[in-house]
Amino acid sequence: MRPKELTDLLKVQIEHGSNPDEEFGSLFIYGPPGIGKSRIVEDVANELGVGCVDFRLLLRDPSDLRGIPVPGHNGDGKPAANWLPPAELPTNGQGFLFFDDFVTAPPLVQASAYQLTIRPHKLGEYQLPEGWVIVGAGNRPQDLTLAHPMPPALRTRFATIVELEVNHDDWVEWAVTHNIRPEIIGLLSKFRPELLFQYDPRKFELTGFPCPRAWENASHNMDMLPSELWFEGVRGAVGEGAAIELRAYMEIWSQLPDLDAIIEGKDDTIPHGVDLIYACCVGLVSKADKQAHYNRLLDYALKLEREYSIFLVKLLYHKSREQVTKSDKWGEFARILVNEEKILE
Repeated sequence: MRPKELTDLLKVQIEHGSNPDEEFGSLFIYGPPGIGKSRIVEDVANELGVGCVDFRLLLRDPSDLRGIPVPGHNGDGKPAANWLPPAELPTNGQGFLFFDDFVTAPPLVQASAYQLTIRPHKLGEYQLPEGWVIVGAGNRPQDLTLAHPMPPALRTRFATIVELEVNHDDWVEWAVTHNIRPEIIGLLSKFRPELLFQYDPRKFELTGFPCPRAWENASHNMDMLPSELWFEGVRGAVGEGAAIELRAYMEIWSQLPDLDAIIEGKDDTIPHGVDLIYACCVGLVSKADKQAHYNRLLDYALKLEREYSIFLVKLLYHKSREQVTKSDKWGEFARILVNEEKILE
């Protein structure tokens, strides 16, 4: 399943909540490490303005989910132990109760989540609010990440189990809306897309490896560090090989025309060479932050060859659909170069 499809699935899940008569059901996401399973759940929660409680079973004891026994009474009024649930569990509102690193937890801890994953989502004294839904996530056994096999009884308690895949186009669209460094987007969008994810479970070196999560960390390191330490910051996130590739790509980046002059309408320079044109498009999109910029860049796109113009406008569209479609150049672009359905793919 592509990241975009998982995003839509999570929205359907939260829309239906956990009311037994309406719910979509609990969801489990599996896939290799670092591809964005956790990030997508967090992003959907932020987009919808709902909660997201990250309850890491790996760090818990079997009793941590059920709670601790406290003195109480049974239905006949006789002394009995009641269970005091953890304070992290939601009691109102809407959101995702997210069991991340699920399969890394020992089987006894996984078993503690059995009862909550199925309707009526009740464990001891605790009842999951109807606006909340349960999502689990974990790596595959073949990823060699100390994952424990999930017992069949637990697998069937998740209403839907999906495998998340790395999708290059989805990641580029995500990156332009999440302030990932334009140099990194440029490298991975057209120059060396295969560097987005390279994971070999047979390698046990204590180094980073290229994956969506690591590239996000590399971007953050570049934002935080002085330029003379960029290479070390990138190498520490994605490994030496990918860091060397980015450093080489930075040489291409240094040959770009004045992007500020282009976006302000003071220059119509179109770089020479495929790599430079794609890099220029990514750099311009990273700078677009007001309606005038979108108007200008759609006009600039009309001056490019078809392949590059579509690339530029697709990135702009995914960064801000509203500002692209409000531009007086949008209709002209769609009519002359390509129908709108092509841009939306």
